[in-house]
Amino acid sequence: MGHRALVAVARGDDRYDLRESRWGGEDLALPDPGTTDSLAADVPGERVLPDHADPWRYEALFVVRSAVTGYRVRLLGWCVRPPIRGAVVAVDPAADCEFRT
Repeated sequence: MGHRALVAVARGDDRYDLRESRWGGEDLALPDPGTTDSLAADVPGERVLPDHADPWRYEALFVVRSAVTGYRVRLLGWCVRPPIRGAVVAVDPAADCEFRT
């Protein structure tokens, strides 16, 4: 088991192709496209988070437009039954890996 990441690649018109990587979730390193598996195509932007960014499955979400934005995907509380509650938080990958006191 790796540190999974969901990669949403913009197609235009607020639609995305989704890819899944077994790596990249721990250190917010955008996975090489050759190491990702196709998950879904032509997904409306408003459906990416509720339908695909599952906090039980992913540790990171990357949204690839003209630039790449990294997000942490976190489970909120102990959700053992639907609805699963989670949070997606934008982070700076360099700052996210720094130790803070």
